[in-house]
Amino acid sequence: MLVFEERLWPRAMALLSGVYGVALLVGPAIGGIFAELLTWRLGFAILAPVTLLYLLLTSLMLPARQAQDSSTRIPLRQLLLLALAVLVLSLAGTQPELVINLAGITVAVICVLLLAKLEARSTARLFPGAPFSWVLRYH
Repeated sequence: MLVFEERLWPRAMALLSGVYGVALLVGPAIGGIFAELLTWRLGFAILAPVTLLYLLLTSLMLPARQAQDSSTRIPLRQLLLLALAVLVLSLAGTQPELVINLAGITVAVICVLLLAKLEARSTARLFPGAPFSWVLRYH
């Protein structure tokens, strides 16, 4: 399922580029304000209702879900493994103990290896081509 018709792709890409441009210019300044006022956690708290509003608006505006073929299905398991690897690395990196850092790296590597195996067998792919083919040769 495509969200935009092909004739709207240039406009969608321009809008996306504009959003990234504004975020690059304004984001660090807003982050600096939050950090300077010692309320950097508030920046994350503000995103929660914005995210919920975004979910509501997209569910109202996007067309109803149609039957999807394997090329347009969301690779949810791969996304969860990737998110888990990033989360574990982030949490382990905040700790001063070397053992926790190494454990985080180990869990993240395991998650990426599982992601590689899952990606090789899945019809709903997260990455184009075969980026993990060099990893799978050794397993």
